[in-house]
Amino acid sequence: MTDTWSTWLAMPAPANFKYDLVGPAGSGVMQVRNRRSGEWIYLGRSGGVLGRLRSLMPKPHGTGNRDNAQLRDYVLANYADLEYRTLVTRSPEEAKALKTELAPQEVYRFAP
Repeated sequence: MTDTWSTWLAMPAPANFKYDLVGPAGSGVMQVRNRRSGEWIYLGRSGGVLGRLRSLMPKPHGTGNRDNAQLRDYVLANYADLEYRTLVTRSPEEAKALKTELAPQEVYRFAP
């Protein structure tokens, strides 16, 4: 695992969402927060972080079929106020353990 989170990046606009996201193709964790309110929105993990990030917006802007319609709708409605960051891990198992460690440190709108 790297010890360093990426810098906070603005959530891309829906029209370019799938193409403007930046993140690791491999395993890691991601956090989303509302920069205007300071509220923590989402903590996730994946074996393919960039793919998971792309699933945060509803189709046709995003991808995936995860059971998180409320989160996707929130991201679509609030993308201009959202930012995200990522942290690379060596494996999906390490990402899972890190998410478990991080989850109790903040209160997320969409529970991890």
